[in-house]
Amino acid sequence: MKFVDIIKTATANLLRSKTRTILTMIAIFIGAFTIAMTIGMNIGVNDFVTQQVGSIGGEQTLFVQPDVGTTEEGPQKYEAKTADTNGGTVLTLKDLEKIKAVKGIDAVTVIPLSSADYISGANHQKYVLSTMVDVGAKNQIATGRSVNQDDKEAEITLEKDLVKALGYKSEKAALNQTVEIGVTSPATGEQKTFKAKIVGIKKFTLVQGGLSTVNQAFDQATTNFHEAGLPDSMKNQYYGFFTNSKPDTSKADMIKIKKQSPNSVTMLKHLKTKSRQFDKLSMPLQAH
Repeated sequence: MKFVDIIKTATANLLRSKTRTILTMIAIFIGAFTIAMTIGMNIGVNDFVTQQVGSIGGEQTLFVQPDVGTTEEGPQKYEAKTADTNGGTVLTLKDLEKIKAVKGIDAVTVIPLSSADYISGANHQKYVLSTMVDVGAKNQIATGRSVNQDDKEAEITLEKDLVKALGYKSEKAALNQTVEIGVTSPATGEQKTFKAKIVGIKKFTLVQGGLSTVNQAFDQATTNFHEAGLPDSMKNQYYGFFTNSKPDTSKADMIKIKKQSPNSVTMLKHLKTKSRQFDKLSMPLQAH
């Protein structure tokens, strides 16, 4: 059979059942589009993770978290002599001193237990606020600048969605404005208002999510208020630590540092875990 005859026969078969032909073409288009879209999303997510790693020094940054009572070998047995009175759910000043003593670690940023209740801006409306101390991530500011950790004045970089909610017409209009932040004392139940200057509007990041970031001056003021009236055993407690080593620290040295830093994970591994979770979600789509 000649090639021309094959084309004529194929065309005749397609025209014989137009509905089936159209449905088949639509199915092929949808399938190809879905595969292209999921592959593109995977590439985009991986590129985003790479940018995030570069902004915080992923290989040289460790996230130290509390011991949750499990290891790679499974649940740990309870031993009274080594048990943590905090139940292993928080880190303490003793843990902080231990981490600071590790050779090769240049700086440690703590994540305190104190938290804000609300934030109020130009329209005096109160909105729930989640904050964390800025860990030095670069290229994460949409407008303005990052907080200055050496400034004695309390500063905050706002999460984007809060700009209009607080009554500001634009991101630029929000810069250098003062917001009020409410914090409640766990000891007395008293709620106190703290002020902070908006110095930047931040982008969404995998490290800090949609959290607004504050400087040490604000964090120290709220932590002091949070701990006032608490027994000593409940002071100086933290959710975790971020540690930084010099940019030229080798992988071999980072492995040594990590071994001396219990329950720690490099930010590179932490972010890639998030990326793999997305890959698992998109795999069924690519398989079809």
